[in-house]
Amino acid sequence: MATPPAPMLKPILDSEMRFEDPQFPQLASEERYDNLIKETLNTISTNEGTNNLNLVKSKKAKKIIKNPYDMVGYFGRYLVPEKPPTKMTIREVIDFGRKLVNATQNKKDSKGKKLQPTSAMGKYQFLANSYVRQDPDNEGVLEEFANKLGLDLDTQLFTPEIQDAIAIRMIEERVPSLKDFAMS
Repeated sequence: MATPPAPMLKPILDSEMRFEDPQFPQLASEERYDNLIKETLNTISTNEGTNNLNLVKSKKAKKIIKNPYDMVGYFGRYLVPEKPPTKMTIREVIDFGRKLVNATQNKKDSKGKKLQPTSAMGKYQFLANSYVRQDPDNEGVLEEFANKLGLDLDTQLFTPEIQDAIAIRMIEERVPSLKDFAMS
């Protein structure tokens, strides 16, 4: 069975240039925005590779990483936590991120190219600490946005719902034009 072609966006000429998906021409602005957020989240996780669990190779990592929300930087190749990230508090994820940075320093890929140390965790590969700044008092991205949502770092689990909420807040704050586009 042939795969149907992807919908093509066609320009609609009026006072300003807009694009409309021919499959969903009547969507209300809020629904368009929700769809854009869902597509953006899917794009992030796809590009981070977290949807491809086949890249998780070690037996230990496979016991921990059973879904994209439990993904650990470099697919758990260098270090995995004792329990899945979705069963950890945000503080535990942050603390593990520091260990992950240390475990990924001075590592090379299969072509001998030096890898960037990482504290990436979860479906959207949030940086769990601020290793680039070398300042342990400086918030990492995960802590920054968890605080902006008013989450208790010591009790809130790093659940799929919380990961989605943090990612959406990041998109809303860092790409405000997305909402403007959807609402136009």
